[in-house]
Amino acid sequence: MDIKRLSAGEVYFLRMSLDRRPARSYDDLRTVDGIYYSTFSEAAVSMGLVAKNGEADLRMQEAIECLRSPAQLRSLFVLLINEGAPAADLYCRFLTQLAKDFTANHSLPEQEAENNVLTDISM
Repeated sequence: MDIKRLSAGEVYFLRMSLDRRPARSYDDLRTVDGIYYSTFSEAAVSMGLVAKNGEADLRMQEAIECLRSPAQLRSLFVLLINEGAPAADLYCRFLTQLAKDFTANHSLPEQEAENNVLTDISM
């Protein structure tokens, strides 16, 4: 396994797994109850370290609590969906925060602000 080629999300789950249990190899960390998982994230879910698709919600909430700008939240959103987070659910749940700069600074109607969010994340 080439650790340099892991995505940021997979590195996160690798570290989370190492914090919880010892391992002699990467394969050890991806094996849970005799089942070999192809990714560290699948293994972490199987171990009960995170709820499936709950990690993306936690990351977005954490970013909002750290007062990240809406532009930074949109970048995080794109990163999370590229890592496999459920795009539609995440988008619906956090649309208000993703569009806050468009609605507050530009006084745009809600639909136009949403269009700007979609344009921004598609780039």
